Amino acid sequence: MTWFQWAPAWLRKEYGPEYATLKESRPVLVDCALGCNPLGTPASARAVIERGGIGVDAYPDGKETVIGGIRSFWKGAVEPSQLILGCGSIGVLTTIARSLCGPGARVLGMAPQFTSGLLAFRTSGSDVLATPLEAPGFTPDPARLADLVTEETSLVYFDRPHNPTGWTAPLDAMARLADRCAEKGALLISDEAYGDYIPPEQSAITLSHDAIICVRSFSKGWGLAGLRAGYGVIRDRKAMALLRIVEDPFPLNSVALAVLPEVLKDEDYPRRTRDTVSAMKRRVLECVAASPDMSAAPTDLRSPIMLLHDRRPGSLYERLMGAGIRTEPGECFEGLGEHCEQFVRLRVPGPEHIGRFEEIWRNSFSR
Repeated sequence: MTWFQWAPAWLRKEYGPEYATLKESRPVLVDCALGCNPLGTPASARAVIERGGIGVDAYPDGKETVIGGIRSFWKGAVEPSQLILGCGSIGVLTTIARSLCGPGARVLGMAPQFTSGLLAFRTSGSDVLATPLEAPGFTPDPARLADLVTEETSLVYFDRPHNPTGWTAPLDAMARLADRCAEKGALLISDEAYGDYIPPEQSAITLSHDAIICVRSFSKGWGLAGLRAGYGVIRDRKAMALLRIVEDPFPLNSVALAVLPEVLKDEDYPRRTRDTVSAMKRRVLECVAASPDMSAAPTDLRSPIMLLHDRRPGSLYERLMGAGIRTEPGECFEGLGEHCEQFVRLRVPGPEHIGRFEEIWRNSFSR
């Protein structure tokens, strides 16, 4: 046998499309692709970076200060022993997959949802059941997933807000899903990579449920995608003990360790972000509503992403790129069907770009 034959069989056969941003080299007028914060980087983060003096000659030190800042942000609802740091939320998901998902573990997810999350579990050797969501809205239903949880289920993976639609499942429905998981001996992962776009009191963290693992990111709501920083809240002690064995001993770089404690003091920044995103999203949805061939799946106004569908055959991504708007093509998300090229995930532009976006849309896609 060659080395290639030892690679996972599913990986050898499967084509994994990249996000457009990672491979697209054509110039654009408005970037609505990856989930960066439309407001950009907080002033507190810029101040730390501009001040300088951050050493990179030694291994990073100071994660306890970041953990303390996270605990303060959550008003003491999270204990330091319940926190794990990672390279963005995907870093935390990868650690979870390595720790809790041996070969043959059964993970219940959805299709479509965050592609790299499912990939992390598959790479660990897990059997992933990506339950198809119903077109055209592709709205996740916690109750439907709860019905599918059995004694054979290891983990349930649920992104909230949902990627790519931006829809947010009700908190009480997540609590019932967590109860079902606990009853059957499974854990529920609430992937809140976009969670800072909803108020903290609506996070699954506030449920204080031992069966819930909540994963968060500083990339989106905090405008710090370049730092590659995230964290997880795990209240099940046995699960956390396993994660501690395989976690990266240096999960954050020195810049992130210096910036995050200062950023977390500005608790008003996520609120300002939510207000701005809601205003921009209303304007984008008005543009879509004025387009006879396009529609948006049900979505949360506070979340910056949405799923657009063009009823005309052909690639919606290419139509938008031709007009100067970059998005993420539907081919990046399994479960959108054989005509996935008619979908894109769009992240709303910031205030400085919304006028240009509306002008392009009026000239190219409106009635």
